Amino acid sequence: MSVRFSHYFVSLTSEALLILSGVWLTLDGELIRVVHPSLIEIPRSLVEVVVAWNIPMHKWLKSCK
Repeated sequence: MSVRFSHYFVSLTSEALLILSGVWLTLDGELIRVVHPSLIEIPRSLVEVVVAWNIPMHKWLKSCK
């Protein structure tokens, strides 16, 4: 439990720092999201957990195919 909550803390803190620095929009105009805690805690599938755990890493890996 402490590992998950520490991950959420670091991820949400990094999102807050992105917003404060002014780098909070992607090129598509979407907000930068790092983690979705609700999708991790109440998943419909394991794939959803993997994607929601670290969204930027998932997007980067998908673009480097």
